[in-house]
Amino acid sequence: MILSANIKEVNENLRNKILDDEIQFEKLVKELKSKLFEKDNEISSLKHESSITRDLFQTMIEKYHSCKKELESTQITCEKWVESCKGYELMLEKTDQK
Repeated sequence: MILSANIKEVNENLRNKILDDEIQFEKLVKELKSKLFEKDNEISSLKHESSITRDLFQTMIEKYHSCKKELESTQITCEKWVESCKGYELMLEKTDQK
């Protein structure tokens, strides 16, 4: 009788341990899925942001090339442009002094 009671108690303890382990496992799986979902959302957001940034850079590059072509077509060097800006600044200073 005592042996049977001990076996029954051991079996019950093992079942409870298994249930506790399964509950803990399910909890961990749920937490992991939640974290994975958050990371997926973060990755998606970063990809979207990356796409926007790439488009902005592409637009900037296109504008740069357009400006470069326009400047080349005027055949004005940067040095001449800087000199003309300095001359314009001097003219503005003289008109401000009057």
